[in-house]
Amino acid sequence: YEVVDDVESSKVDFGLTGVTVLPDHSELEELFQARPLLIVHRDNTYHLPKKPKLSDLERLPFVSFLSERMDDSGDPYFENMDATLFVKNTVLSVNNYHLIMQFVRCDVGVAIMDELCYRATMFGSDWSSIVSCPLDHLLPNVLYGILVRRHKHISPQAQALMDALRRHFIELAAQPFGPTFLAGQTQKGGQPKAARPRRKASSRKGD
Repeated sequence: YEVVDDVESSKVDFGLTGVTVLPDHSELEELFQARPLLIVHRDNTYHLPKKPKLSDLERLPFVSFLSERMDDSGDPYFENMDATLFVKNTVLSVNNYHLIMQFVRCDVGVAIMDELCYRATMFGSDWSSIVSCPLDHLLPNVLYGILVRRHKHISPQAQALMDALRRHFIELAAQPFGPTFLAGQTQKGGQPKAARPRRKASSRKGD
């Protein structure tokens, strides 16, 4: 939220962020997409199918992300899907993805986050007890890219930084993520979907 607000108020030249709903007054140069994942303990007792349905999610205990900009629990990435509808059984709310992962590792509950956040938060612990499952059949992919306010004049210095970030993240998008599967499955790992360089989107509809 802070990135979007700063871009739309012209406090910054541009932002690097992930969204599922595009802001009203800015354009996103999409660099890649990351799928939403259900994160669970490997030895869970939820008896989840290979492709969970909404009814499966509604009965799970969630460790949810709580932002200062949100009134209720639910991941800010998926606000356009009203994630709070299935996060009915929130057992804990924190504003840090690494803490969420630690609580899931302790089998306190399950969580939802996108592939990039999942990979970025797996540090400092043994995560072999955690498995995940794609939820892109229920939730939109997160669109990661460079966000710029419409009609914003970009200085040469800011443009040079944007070019460097563009190269870095297009290269990152070509690297596979770790394996994603539920206990008892041998599903192949996924990787983010790379977008064509310099693609811009202005519609409010997410993928």
